[in-house]
Amino acid sequence: HTTVTARRSELAPEGIKGIIVEYTFENRGKEPVKCSTRFVARVDMRPCWLSEELGIFDGQEDTAAYLLQEQCFLAKDSANHWYTAIACNPAGENMCCGDFWGPEYTKGNGVSCGVEHHFTLAYRETKVIKFYIAGSENSEEEVLTQLELLKADRDYEAEKIAKYAEIISRSKLEVPDKQFQTIFDWIKVHTNWLILDQDKEGR
Repeated sequence: HTTVTARRSELAPEGIKGIIVEYTFENRGKEPVKCSTRFVARVDMRPCWLSEELGIFDGQEDTAAYLLQEQCFLAKDSANHWYTAIACNPAGENMCCGDFWGPEYTKGNGVSCGVEHHFTLAYRETKVIKFYIAGSENSEEEVLTQLELLKADRDYEAEKIAKYAEIISRSKLEVPDKQFQTIFDWIKVHTNWLILDQDKEGR
């Protein structure tokens, strides 16, 4: 049994091709606890459903390397200009790439990226580790630019809350059934989630 709790959250900032994954560790015991974590990202870039009919095919493999200067993993599809970049804050150690898995084995032509963190938590102390995962279907330069935007760590959550508050405010339904009103609002939010701005194809 451990006195350390771990909480995970994810956020996809508006207008950026990527997500931020945040882990918060807290020691709820009275004694210091030494902690070791390993984050494994399985990168498997592939075309979406029915892309083959448009002549878009997955490469035979994805490759990855750790870039010391940029302090990030960079993965690429072997046959296309599809890229993924992964960084973390604080910096980790024992970075590695290759064919290894976490608790689940996945099929496909992907590659794994792994990084470890080692730290000690005092009583009631918390530690936050953030992972920034960016993508690009165009170039290495773009994916690294998107990664830097994620790492800027603006208040992306506040921006997203403001966006959905504005969407909900566009129309209002007042009925006796308050649960139905809530469903009506969530339908507007869920519909927005289906919208994708694709550089080459439009919205």
